[in-house]
Amino acid sequence: MKLLPDNQGMALLLVLFVVGILISVTVEIGSTVNWQLYSSHNQADTVRLDAMLSSGLNISFALLTKDEQATVTDSLLDPWAIYDSDALSSFFDGEGITIQINDLTGKLQVNSLIPANKSESEKSRVILQRKLWLRFLTSGHFAVEGEEEAESLLDALSDWIDKDDEERPMGAESNYYQSLEQGHECANAPFIRPEELLAVKGMTKELLYGTKEHEGLINYIDVYGQDGKININTANPLILSILAPGIPEDGVEALVEYRTDESNKDALNNISWYKNTSFPSDITISPQLLTVNGDYYQVNVKAEYKNLRRQGVGTIHRLTSGQQNLLSWKVE
Repeated sequence: MKLLPDNQGMALLLVLFVVGILISVTVEIGSTVNWQLYSSHNQADTVRLDAMLSSGLNISFALLTKDEQATVTDSLLDPWAIYDSDALSSFFDGEGITIQINDLTGKLQVNSLIPANKSESEKSRVILQRKLWLRFLTSGHFAVEGEEEAESLLDALSDWIDKDDEERPMGAESNYYQSLEQGHECANAPFIRPEELLAVKGMTKELLYGTKEHEGLINYIDVYGQDGKININTANPLILSILAPGIPEDGVEALVEYRTDESNKDALNNISWYKNTSFPSDITISPQLLTVNGDYYQVNVKAEYKNLRRQGVGTIHRLTSGQQNLLSWKVE
């Protein structure tokens, strides 16, 4: 076999080396372009999902506005609670979008545990609230061991909210919190977010968020509103069961059945409609605890496109003037 001269062999090796580099660069560029195209499509899909979430939020505003114009009260028979999800998807070419609106007035208001002023009516209201919360905490649904632990937690929650530094019998103020390993001040102000409750003496993640054995308080309490009134038309069955001492399970079932019957819609305008049911006649719920109107609503919008999913959760405050304020909006 005839060998190439050294200089020609070197030249051939150099050419092969350059060709190899060019192939590698071409493959790398191709991979980068493919990644950029994928990333671009992915970003476009994400933008589309965000637009769907924004549309869902605006639809929620519209549903709540329509409800206010159509009815004088708020119940689970209203437009915001019973919209057509299939019709909603048709606006987005059949793509997956769902909207869930919950009336937060159907929950317990943690900031209602202290009086708004020094009037006798406020003192009376707070006494009712505390009894309500004691029934709630000792209902057996939560990781609370007995009435003493419940009383201690309520004292600590009240001390956290009120503006003074005077400790309740089983409560805590700044001198207690500053003595902790990770010391901090007592807020002496209303809660802004439910997660803030974890800073309070006696509150644990297990109690707030629940365990396999117990439910979490966070599903039943709210930081919006301070009058303590609960919408009997939308409250969870557990909340209904603690509105007065001794409410039996079949009494709660009677309330739920009555308020979801379309033929009873007009009757739900009165806070005393529960007396029209088979609810025990010897049990009276204090009017100070009840309302049939909602002020705060949680909106949960879920959007799905291709293999991507996005969720937006927000809180809307509906004012008596007809205006609505978006208090929070978080996209996940």
